[in-house]
Amino acid sequence: MIQIDGYKIEPGVNLTGANLRQVNLEGADLREAILCLANLYGANLAHANLTGADLGQCRMATASLAEAKLDRANLWRCVLRDADLQQAVLRKAALRQADLSGANLSGCDLTEANLQQTDLQGANLTGALLSHCNLQHADLRTAQLAQADLSFADFSGAQLLDADLDGANLTGARITEAQLAVVKNRYSIVMLETADGDDAATHAYGEYHEPFSGHAAGSRDDSAAGFDADAHAAAAGSAAAQIETESDAEPAAPYQPAAQAEDRATESAAEDTEPEPEIS
Repeated sequence: MIQIDGYKIEPGVNLTGANLRQVNLEGADLREAILCLANLYGANLAHANLTGADLGQCRMATASLAEAKLDRANLWRCVLRDADLQQAVLRKAALRQADLSGANLSGCDLTEANLQQTDLQGANLTGALLSHCNLQHADLRTAQLAQADLSFADFSGAQLLDADLDGANLTGARITEAQLAVVKNRYSIVMLETADGDDAATHAYGEYHEPFSGHAAGSRDDSAAGFDADAHAAAAGSAAAQIETESDAEPAAPYQPAAQAEDRATESAAEDTEPEPEIS
């Protein structure tokens, strides 16, 4: 245990509302610590262990959290504007409604993190891991997401105007064509095939591949034409076989109206009947 400005720095400590502005907490062990409403503006928390810590509504603008451990940490409504979180680990962290505008999150691990309604405007997320993230209604305008792993992330309602997605992996992500229409480098986005039975990527990116679907459409037309030709040939062969079969069969009796047939039957019966002897 250490003390900084009269505050104990140890795992599980309660530092609610503490004023730790611009303090040096590099490498500090603050696992499960409670830092709600604390002032950590400009503080140095590089390499610090904040696993499971409660940082709800904490003020950490311009703070350094490079390579810090923040797994399962609560950062609800935390202000991290222009903060440095390079290579930080925030797996399953709760960042709902946090302010990360302009923050450096390059190489950051945010796998399964909750970034719902988070302000990431202008943030640097180059090479970040955001697989299975909740980015519903997040503001990602002008964000740098080049080479980021966004597989199976949920972008429902998110703003992506001028976001750079150069080489980003969007396999299985929930995103619309309208959202992709306003991003940068959309045609370099990576979309891998998903496992059998998982059609999420097909649903999400069916229209994304439209510019490249000309060959596929031509193939479908060629296939359809081939199918029509085969069907026509089969129909012709069937008709020829039917004609040949009919030519070998006995000719059918000519059609006779019912009245004529009845008259002929009566005449034939009259000819075959012997006349009755006369009675004298």
